[in-house]
Amino acid sequence: MLSWADPAVVLRDTHWAALEHARGRADDVVTPLLHLTDDDPDARTSALEVLELVNHQNSIYSTTVPVALYVAGILGDPRTLPVISTYPTWRGESGCLRVILLDFLGGLADGVCDEELVAAAKHGYRLEDDPAVIAVLAARPAMFASVSRYLGDVDTQIRHSAVVAAGYLLDAPELLDYRPALLAPLRDVAVTSRDISQRARAERILLTWNEGPPVVIDSEMDAPPF
Repeated sequence: MLSWADPAVVLRDTHWAALEHARGRADDVVTPLLHLTDDDPDARTSALEVLELVNHQNSIYSTTVPVALYVAGILGDPRTLPVISTYPTWRGESGCLRVILLDFLGGLADGVCDEELVAAAKHGYRLEDDPAVIAVLAARPAMFASVSRYLGDVDTQIRHSAVVAAGYLLDAPELLDYRPALLAPLRDVAVTSRDISQRARAERILLTWNEGPPVVIDSEMDAPPF
């Protein structure tokens, strides 16, 4: 049974001062991480800067995985449901915090997907030899365990973001058996998402899995059995 990390344990057991992010030592990330689930919505919005610090321009740092595991652990917090009205998602519009966090995990997994590893190798750089990248690759099952809870969510934005994030996470060899159950949800996103970028991401995942172009399917399909 796949499981995700307890966010309180991640905070307690991570030696943050020994890690780095885009601006240097990472001992300053604990406060914004806690503020991601603050009762004050403005505090939650301000705290989102921490996501950029640990994945600046798609770079991966030693602190990226602990932050990602913390994010995966708080996805179920009810304070991740309100819309972050002043913070644009990668779609260029506002979204609920849970969508933003799912998009963060999906983008992180995208940066170390098989396609990216091959592209880097063509330029003489083996991403899989980078300790920070190795840590992300190893953390994919834990991230997937949390993300998969939202593959059948009643909220369309949350469900679509979860499906795309899960698609990237399923590049992990130990997760390949979950791919068949995600084919229909990915095709649904590729056909029905109102966002062209999200549709393109879902279609790209399907193509890298050697699946054909998406077809129109029943939008009332059952949730995947994860």
